[in-house]
Amino acid sequence: MKHSFWRNVPLGIVLFLISLHGWAAESSGAIKTKWSPIQFGIIPPAQFCHEAVAIYGLRVSLIYAENHESCGLDTGVFNASDNTTGIQASLWNMVRDSQIGIGMGVANTAGKNMYGLQLGIFNQTGLKVDEEILNTHGSGNGAQIGWLNLSQAAFKGLQLGIINLSDSLFHGIQIGLINSDKDPEYFAEFLSGNKKPYDGRDSGLQIGVLNFNENGFLPIFPLINF
Repeated sequence: MKHSFWRNVPLGIVLFLISLHGWAAESSGAIKTKWSPIQFGIIPPAQFCHEAVAIYGLRVSLIYAENHESCGLDTGVFNASDNTTGIQASLWNMVRDSQIGIGMGVANTAGKNMYGLQLGIFNQTGLKVDEEILNTHGSGNGAQIGWLNLSQAAFKGLQLGIINLSDSLFHGIQIGLINSDKDPEYFAEFLSGNKKPYDGRDSGLQIGVLNFNENGFLPIFPLINF
């Protein structure tokens, strides 16, 4: 009888997940949208809930999980959403619009806004991916800590890493080997003498081996610039 019980456990789990999926598809939360307390994804559409279902709870990706909105804990390999609130602990955490909370992984990318902490090898806030959003800057408030930190949003806070780059308004502190309060092309532009005009609205402190800041007391200066 014991062996028979354990043989039926996987079937019971499958039936439970199927019933929960049906409940999630029919239910609606306080904001009148479909939601589920759990998501498990392999590769869309091979995932527990449809991409349009908001997840309020736990989301786990074996390879890749996709949802419009997630709130709670994300973990796994690659998790993507338009908006997320809570803790992201995947290898790659991708948010197309706004991240609120903590992102921990190899790569953390927030397409427009980031309020909280990005902790990883590569951190980016405010993506410029096509002409449609080229001039649409978001905002960031918090900290980026990693090897390479890039902000293309109006950022207030701390960048701590090996290379810190800001390609929009920056108010805060950059600490690293190389700090640049310009876009990545500024390195080549500085060496060639073809520097872009600067609007002079940034304010911050740079501490590092090389500090690029056209609004600083010198455009490039070692150790410290402001």
